[in-house]
Amino acid sequence: MDAYLTSYAGRDKFLKALCYGFKFVTCLTKDPEKIEKCKVFSSELSNCRAILRFLDYIPVINDIRTNGLGLDVSIV
Repeated sequence: MDAYLTSYAGRDKFLKALCYGFKFVTCLTKDPEKIEKCKVFSSELSNCRAILRFLDYIPVINDIRTNGLGLDVSIV
């Protein structure tokens, strides 16, 4: 499990599974308070996944800033 969570794809799949798991729980319960809590938690997990995707761009932007775009354009 530890090796699975150390990669970006593994963490994303784990969070997605949790998100859908809590959405599924809302179908199984009749308690309105639990339904609302599960919906909120599922929504927050979805937001967490979005933030993790945005954070994935930071190393790419830094690499472009330090190394350029890698285009060797020489017009003769």
